[in-house]
Amino acid sequence: MTAAKILMIGLDGAAWHLLLPLCEEGKLPVIQGLIRSGAALRLQSTIPPYTPQAWSTLATGTNPGKHGILGFSVPDGYAPAKMRYLSSRDLALPPIWTLLNKHGVRTGLLNVPMTYPPSPLDGFMVTGMMTPSSASQFTWPASLKGYLLSRIPGYTLDIAVGDKEQTSLSIINRLRQALIKRVEACDLLLKENPVDFFFVVFETPDRLQHVFYKYLDPASSLYDTKRGEEVRSKAIEVYREMDRAVGH
Repeated sequence: MTAAKILMIGLDGAAWHLLLPLCEEGKLPVIQGLIRSGAALRLQSTIPPYTPQAWSTLATGTNPGKHGILGFSVPDGYAPAKMRYLSSRDLALPPIWTLLNKHGVRTGLLNVPMTYPPSPLDGFMVTGMMTPSSASQFTWPASLKGYLLSRIPGYTLDIAVGDKEQTSLSIINRLRQALIKRVEACDLLLKENPVDFFFVVFETPDRLQHVFYKYLDPASSLYDTKRGEEVRSKAIEVYREMDRAVGH
């Protein structure tokens, strides 16, 4: 009997009030098809709904008070006046991929937030958001890093967004290119390392909305502006690329 294969896709920061209108307009056919043929509902996130505690809650099935990830950083125990970033080492409970391994299920992870530093597992891991830089050891096994970067030139762990991107649309194309590389990594990793459970996260919506949400939300006063129309025409192409990535 062939073991079941499970694919788990995370769309970081995806919001129904932005995606559903695009689905209804036929611009996100894959996601629309999944909704129609499966189930869709709104989930309550953590309070506050920040990256570290929310994804750690998803990974462990417990609230932040139990898994121990309460934010991005905590006071450094050796230098209380300083702060240190939290990491996978601070997770107090085993995530789902560890539990699956214990039951003989090979797992693969790509770009899942709060997985740095990578942990040994039966399968493979390429860490995601909160990884310090590409100079870090961000893969398991360690040899996978060089292989990945050599086979997929330009692979990007994350694209930081800040004030300088607020007036430039170049970030949109960079996000689209990073997404394309992420899909190429999916192909490469699954071809070379077959697994029974694969979990990939596309951070595209989060990064796009950090910069341009004020032009994407119909409730914003900047939505019906010339700038809003310009931003949305380009942003929609990124959402469409994300839809193609899910379908792929």
